[in-house]
Amino acid sequence: MPHGVWKGRRECAILTRPSLEGIGADLRLAALVCIACTLVAASDETEIRVAQVADKELISIEGPAVESTSRLLNRITAKVHDLSSRLRYVYQEYLDAGGRVEGRLVLRFTIKQDGYLEGIEVVRETLREPELVEALTDKLSRWFFVRNRDAEHPGTVTCTYPFVFTSRVYYSPVEIKPLLDGAELHPRRRPYWVDKEITPHLGELEDIYDVYLLGNPNLSGTITVRFVIRNTGAVDRVAVIDNTTGAVSLAGDVATKIAGWKFSALAESDTRHDVVVGYPIYFGSGRAED
Repeated sequence: MPHGVWKGRRECAILTRPSLEGIGADLRLAALVCIACTLVAASDETEIRVAQVADKELISIEGPAVESTSRLLNRITAKVHDLSSRLRYVYQEYLDAGGRVEGRLVLRFTIKQDGYLEGIEVVRETLREPELVEALTDKLSRWFFVRNRDAEHPGTVTCTYPFVFTSRVYYSPVEIKPLLDGAELHPRRRPYWVDKEITPHLGELEDIYDVYLLGNPNLSGTITVRFVIRNTGAVDRVAVIDNTTGAVSLAGDVATKIAGWKFSALAESDTRHDVVVGYPIYFGSGRAED
């Protein structure tokens, strides 16, 4: 069984195991090695919901510029698909704050000659969350399309578009709380965003572990770290609060590496947005039990 640094995402186990069926022994081993590069959580896990927004097929398009080369159906559809990621961020903040509603939102909007929008209205919706719907329509009002430069078909087009909002769940070992008592977590310091930024760094910890395996092939265990993320994105006060590997130097090298991590800086320079992060990391072969 390959060694690695593991993170307990139940969703990862569900997604990867079926992919091993029906492939050859060599490919199966390669797939297992890839899986081993993920991290495993301890028994306490944080449920994280990830926003998903699907822009469905355009319901209707009408107006004097409907035949304009700047307002072709495929161009509008491609642009809406690109811009819908901005709606996903709004929905993600709603989920991060504890919202659980999923549903459909059908919007009608007019694209003006200059590419800006007007006349945005809700045709129908099943979200049943007025504040969420308002935030989504406000974000859509800032969309911009290319200017209509077709002299033969000037003017506007009015589109009716459906968007479907759903979420998927995974579990992470990350624990986050404000550094200052009574402070609230900034939206970009909630579990989804912090876990998302930790994940790309995990390969660095596996590189350290690989070096120690040369001297002790049976080395395994969990190192739990705690650190502060400042509003600037800098990492501070890294501490090892538990280490079951028995390798003090491994824990020290892991802590040193984490101290050099950099998270996204917040727009607001306010120490009330500093957070304390707790993170258990399992080093070893095989997968921890979900």
